[in-house]
Amino acid sequence: MQNIIKTERLCLIPLEISDVDSFVEIAKHMRYKKKQNPDYFLYWRFDYGEAKTDDDLPNAVMKLLTSAQNKAPKETTLRLKIALQNGQIIGYIGFSHNPTDAYGSDLGIFLDPEYEHQGFAFEAQKSLLSYYFVTCDDKIYCTIFPQNAPSHHLNKKCGAVQVGYQEKSKYGQERNVLMITRHDFIKKVFEKEFSEAEQEKIFLRDFLNVCNDVEGF
Repeated sequence: MQNIIKTERLCLIPLEISDVDSFVEIAKHMRYKKKQNPDYFLYWRFDYGEAKTDDDLPNAVMKLLTSAQNKAPKETTLRLKIALQNGQIIGYIGFSHNPTDAYGSDLGIFLDPEYEHQGFAFEAQKSLLSYYFVTCDDKIYCTIFPQNAPSHHLNKKCGAVQVGYQEKSKYGQERNVLMITRHDFIKKVFEKEFSEAEQEKIFLRDFLNVCNDVEGF
């Protein structure tokens, strides 16, 4: 893939070790501005429950930044920072894909609370899903804590439907399992329908090329 996926207002860029301080600050914002502890920022989303105090955050965040290196065999993993065009990091988005497993894909995103409710999450996920549906598969799953209403809302805006429920997930507690297909994503987000999978891929590839003002997706 290219180094950067651009949207109207954002750049999605592969994570780097040097991003640790920015993500620690986001974690602190989630703790103090939303009255959530670091366990919510890391454990509920990434299963890093050892982060109990601010002093523990750098090590826990470092695991996020290096998580793509620990992928399972046959798994495609993409971990990206969400940045404004001035370089300010405002969140994270990524996916994993393993076609050999049931529910073998997962999608995740979070934003700094200061940048929520401005359409950034939908904008980022729209482009990342377009990339996924061109390069990986025709469907993707996301597992969501039942009380996480914003995540349910975001994914349903992208065409997700609930297909299962896990009483105990890899994130430690129960999760709703949602699925987004390429066909439903295009129909919901772009209000278009195509009869063939290749037509869908061409449409999404063209969308990505226009966003990035280049060819190559």
